[in-house]
Amino acid sequence: MLLKILNPYKLLRFFTEFTSNNINFIKNKYLNSKFYDLNYLIQNLFSFDEKTYSKYCNNIVAEHQIGRIVNMRNLVDKHRNEITGDFLELGVFEGWSLVFFDKFLDKKKKMIGIDTFEGLPHDSVNVSLGQKSVPKWVKGEFGSTSTLKVESNLKKFKCRKVSLLKGVFADRKIHEQLKKLSSHISIVHIDCDLRDSAYDALDLVKDYLNSKKSMFILFDDWGVHQNEIPDGFYKWVNENQPILKFNLEKLYTTNYTRYYKLSF
Repeated sequence: MLLKILNPYKLLRFFTEFTSNNINFIKNKYLNSKFYDLNYLIQNLFSFDEKTYSKYCNNIVAEHQIGRIVNMRNLVDKHRNEITGDFLELGVFEGWSLVFFDKFLDKKKKMIGIDTFEGLPHDSVNVSLGQKSVPKWVKGEFGSTSTLKVESNLKKFKCRKVSLLKGVFADRKIHEQLKKLSSHISIVHIDCDLRDSAYDALDLVKDYLNSKKSMFILFDDWGVHQNEIPDGFYKWVNENQPILKFNLEKLYTTNYTRYYKLSF
């Protein structure tokens, strides 16, 4: 029995697996810290590319950050002539995406951000979650932010003036304030995590589609929760596509993001 336990091949296999698992754990902890650093991301904003993405795509945080930055940059570069309107972000949190887009977009474009700045307005829908999903979104999650924190990040990285509106997307006051700020929106970046919020976000910009100009709709949290953002998006599309008669083209994806072009 002792010889079986002390079998050198089994011992070697055990120590190999143990060492490998610990190395991977330490490596992922390091990469998580590295790619959660806004300073580092801004320093590499124009150097990240598909090769960098392939190198780090097995780390969840690196895959998300590099993938979305590369896709944001490629979208703006490729479709610059179609981006004739302003930029709107629905779900701002600490303003990282606002900083990214400030560096990618023409400085003449207005930038607007809307958020409660108090975290998620309600709990996640009650669904069976997939492997990539978080256990459950909870009311108030992502509430560790404020307009002051966002403005601080924007100032730190020398960004243009961004108009920040505080409230939920379905609020009529938000609709009215947004209309006063912009008559034409070309890019809508949606990072709101919840199905109902995604639906309300799309409804908020629906009137802008009357101009029959292309709009780029970017979801930052598409793959986090399988029954949240996709459900809200498809519900809105199924209700409005027959009326507005727009075309929908999927442009870019990562594990947690999906970018569409809506055109006529």
